[in-house]
Amino acid sequence: MARLQYACARRSCAAALAEHAQLLQLLRDDRARLLHEQIKLTNLTLSEEECEQLLDSNNVALFVDNVRAQTAEARRVLRDAEARRSELARAEAALREVRDLFVQLSHLVAQQQEQIDSVEYFALQASEHVESGGQELLRGSVGRRRARKKKIGLVICLASGFFIVLFVLIYT
Repeated sequence: MARLQYACARRSCAAALAEHAQLLQLLRDDRARLLHEQIKLTNLTLSEEECEQLLDSNNVALFVDNVRAQTAEARRVLRDAEARRSELARAEAALREVRDLFVQLSHLVAQQQEQIDSVEYFALQASEHVESGGQELLRGSVGRRRARKKKIGLVICLASGFFIVLFVLIYT
């Protein structure tokens, strides 16, 4: 009976070991297939010996380092792109502010255009009045000189007439 149990246990153990060896071989084949696919994806050229060494050592750091380097580069590029985007957003905001200032300025000019026209009209009228006032002052000064000359002439005439009348009265 012990022999029978020993033989059954031995057969079960042998079957389990065979199945385990078969599963290990399937796992190794699957890992080899994945390794070859990864090599194709990364465009690396590795010999079969190097592939076997990688499979035996379970070292996939080659691929991880490659991915880490690519990730670091992608992050750097992303940071640069975000920095450019933020700079462009700031520039765009500044341009919007300048545009808004010009729009406000045009509205203010449009609102004050009537006042500007009125000021211009009154300034032109004032300059015309100053010109005509200057001409009238010139005429007035000329007229005053004539009137003064007439007054002096009239005073002289009256004085000479008075002296003549006085002279006639005294000698008559």
